[in-house]
Amino acid sequence: MSGVVYTVTAVDAAGQRQNCSGSIGCDLTTLQCGTDYNVTITPSRDGCVGRDSPTKMIKTVPCVPHLSEVEIDCLTNSAWVMFEESAGAEEYVIIATNSQGYEETFECNSTSEGMCSLPSLMCSKNLTFTLEARNQQCPSAQSNAVITETAPCPPSDINTSVDCNTGTISIDWMAIPGAVTYTATLEQINDGTYCCTTQNHSCNITDLPCGEMFILFVVAEGRTCNSTQSEGRIVRTEPCIPQNLKSSLSCSNNVASMSWNYSRGGQVYRVSAVSTDGHVDKCSSFENQCDLTGLSCGEYYTATVLAEDKDCLSKPSDSVTIKTVPCTPANVSLAVDCEDNTLTTSWTESSGADSYIATVRDSYGQTTSCQAMNEGSCNVTGLGCGQIFHVSVVSSDGYCNSPSTPMEDTPSVPCKPRLIQAVMDCFMRTATVMWYPADGALSYTVMASTASGHKVNCETNTTSCVLEGLLCGNSYSVSVTAVGWSCSSIAHMPGQLVTEPCIPEQITTEYSLSIGQVLWDMTAGADYYTVEGVTDQGQMVSCVTNDTYCAMYNFDCGQMYNINVTANNQVCEGTSISTEPASITTEPCPPQNVQTTVQCQSDAGGVSWEASFGAVGYEVSLAGRDGHSLSCSTNETFCTVEGLHCGVVYYTNVIAIGETINSDKSTTVLLVSAPCAAESVEANLDCDNNTAESPGAQPTEQTLTL
Repeated sequence: MSGVVYTVTAVDAAGQRQNCSGSIGCDLTTLQCGTDYNVTITPSRDGCVGRDSPTKMIKTVPCVPHLSEVEIDCLTNSAWVMFEESAGAEEYVIIATNSQGYEETFECNSTSEGMCSLPSLMCSKNLTFTLEARNQQCPSAQSNAVITETAPCPPSDINTSVDCNTGTISIDWMAIPGAVTYTATLEQINDGTYCCTTQNHSCNITDLPCGEMFILFVVAEGRTCNSTQSEGRIVRTEPCIPQNLKSSLSCSNNVASMSWNYSRGGQVYRVSAVSTDGHVDKCSSFENQCDLTGLSCGEYYTATVLAEDKDCLSKPSDSVTIKTVPCTPANVSLAVDCEDNTLTTSWTESSGADSYIATVRDSYGQTTSCQAMNEGSCNVTGLGCGQIFHVSVVSSDGYCNSPSTPMEDTPSVPCKPRLIQAVMDCFMRTATVMWYPADGALSYTVMASTASGHKVNCETNTTSCVLEGLLCGNSYSVSVTAVGWSCSSIAHMPGQLVTEPCIPEQITTEYSLSIGQVLWDMTAGADYYTVEGVTDQGQMVSCVTNDTYCAMYNFDCGQMYNINVTANNQVCEGTSISTEPASITTEPCPPQNVQTTVQCQSDAGGVSWEASFGAVGYEVSLAGRDGHSLSCSTNETFCTVEGLHCGVVYYTNVIAIGETINSDKSTTVLLVSAPCAAESVEANLDCDNNTAESPGAQPTEQTLTL
């Protein structure tokens, strides 16, 4: 309201009053901190004072506390803040400010004995602590500042390196703010500690035993506190040198089994073997043995073992010497002496060998061997025929044998063919030679030779062979040669191969009335001869003789006999037949079917007959009873005879004229000539039978019975 003045009165518990006036408000500026005031407002105007307002209690700002001390718990890096309590404070807030100006506040609800505990603070911090007192309305101004340091942080980024030769471990880490010195400690797993202290952020720990495992801790030491230990780190010194290295060589595979005693600190063991020519073989193992599988044959190796962990290798152990298996001989070659039946095995001498053994196994599984000392060959004698020999060679140093060479095969001398037989094919003029198979033979060669040097041969891969080109009338010595890969063996057939007789030649014939004789030259190989004369009609005469001539009988007339002379021996009969033409032509047969005719009106008569084979002409003979005879010759099968006596009976024969011999006379027939003419004819008539008879004349005979 206009003109009204208000008076504000604040009274503390001690009765101290503070006033201020104003029409719409006023400030009480002299109030004490941390005090409770009862406040009333009284209005007045122009000297008229109104009633007081209801009393209202207010609290002033808490007084500024005094920070006495800040203590750091080095183990937990927590803090104890000690201060003097301030009036009006209901709670306190501790403000920690680091060197970078970052503030962190902590409420302290408990004011017991002017002390407040703070949780773990960040390590390695330079902190300025101040304190505020607060009530429900206001905070006090910040107290005085106390500066302190937290414990250094535990060292981090720790690195270690092991000098594998000197037993020294070098340690370094990141510098820690607030740290004055550092101590690195190696705690041995079994017992004992080793340490180094430095103001730097690295140090060395020397003279450490080999093969040990340590846990490394690093502590940063500050002005008031030390850090907690760094995170434990396992550190190992170099492994100890393995002891008692041994080797054992397996002759079967040229593998050296290496063994040794476990060494402290060894996680992996590595064996190295170096030969005299520089070849290196290695093996490794987590155990105390491993195998060297890549050794060269025939060498001396010097082997050592060393232990290894993730950082170091130990020094090599004492060495051992390994003598490996002798090398396998090379360039194996086989040679069979076909005459002596000896097998010579040759090879190139191999490294590391003192002696060699060649093993020979035959087709039946039987074995024999020969041995050579520092030489490149040996012999096996007395080989069986017809075998395939399988040969391998090993070298030896007296302790181990090398692996065998690849099996080499060679055949021995073939066995001789047995039970040789020769069969002559008389018609084909060939001979088949047969025998039992010979072991080891790839093929056969058959040779036949005469005493005069004529030879024929044939080749085959079966057990028979046909000899062609044999000479007739000869005896051949026959041999069969079994041909192998590199050798041959020969066997001779007992006895001789006798060929067929030669064909008879220079055949001549002679003939005389049913007896024929054949002659020829002597024929090679003939034991006897067979002579045959055969006509076209199949009539045959023959004879057998040991001479070069033969007489045959009972030839038929009028035939031509083709003459064959066959030479025979004990092997061939009836095959060596003469080929040159030869024949015997017999005398013609007497003409047959002789007939006569009379020409009654003349003194002539005719004679006819059948032709006789072989006749070159005919001769007809007529013999009359009155002693009169006539004849005629002709090439035809008839003949006319003139000058017959009348009334005479003629005995008529015909002879066939041959080239050399004439036939016998034909069967005699009668030819009755014409009757003579009647003389002094008289006739007597017989009236009774109507006939007439001439009494003075006699009838002429017309027939003749012989």
